[in-house]
Amino acid sequence: MQLGLVLVLFILLVIVTSVFGCNSLEAEEDVSIAASKGFVLQNRTSDYTFVSTAFSGDFESPGPSPNTVSPGGNYRFEVVAKFFYQTTTAVAQYVVYSTGGNRIGTLSLTFETRNSGIDWRVYIGRPSSIIGDTNLYNGAVNVILRDNPPSL
Repeated sequence: MQLGLVLVLFILLVIVTSVFGCNSLEAEEDVSIAASKGFVLQNRTSDYTFVSTAFSGDFESPGPSPNTVSPGGNYRFEVVAKFFYQTTTAVAQYVVYSTGGNRIGTLSLTFETRNSGIDWRVYIGRPSSIIGDTNLYNGAVNVILRDNPPSL
């Protein structure tokens, strides 16, 4: 008789926890967001100003603010970095103006992180008058944009 009562109580416990318990996939997703990776846009051009137009993807909440990056200026982005080789992607788009106010073109930065931010990539879409480079400094990825010297 005792064994039957224990078995019935165990079955009831399983039913109650499956109906009223939390969804393990949702809980697991929240735990996987543990860090962010910093990316710094550095404007090292002499004549171009970058004016933000759109942000999308996995930026750290609350996301980037609308911004203008003048020559010599910079702006820092934080992109969500997840564990276990999950890739996150965030995109920042800018319009490029000369100091005279002429529209030169558009700038698109695609930031990717993987494996808690240890692995990262930056894809740069830019006008031909600008060259781009990246390096890692103090844990942040610097995206450095410079004037493209004219061809001889």
